[in-house]
Amino acid sequence: ASIEVSDKLGPMCTFHASDGALVVATASGVVSELVEDSELGYKIVIDHGNGYVTIYYNKGEPTVNVGDNIRQGATLYIVEAINTELIYQIAVDGVFVNPLDVMQISG
Repeated sequence: ASIEVSDKLGPMCTFHASDGALVVATASGVVSELVEDSELGYKIVIDHGNGYVTIYYNKGEPTVNVGDNIRQGATLYIVEAINTELIYQIAVDGVFVNPLDVMQISG
């Protein structure tokens, strides 16, 4: 993963995955937003109900819909050759934070 800062997006992690991998929710919550971005693919926002939201961008077809209650580990996208890049962000009370400061990576 790499950390980048974008004027458009704020702090973000960029992950690269293999064909067939699953992009999963890092925590349980409600899908509050699902929009298509012409540059980055589909944006999924998950509201975790505690001031935290996680934001995902991927060019794959989303497997969730707005209003879905999802559990940690729920599949959001299936990675194919055309969508191997995932952008991941975290905001706390509406302010973007460096994702590496608050997430644990295991695997």
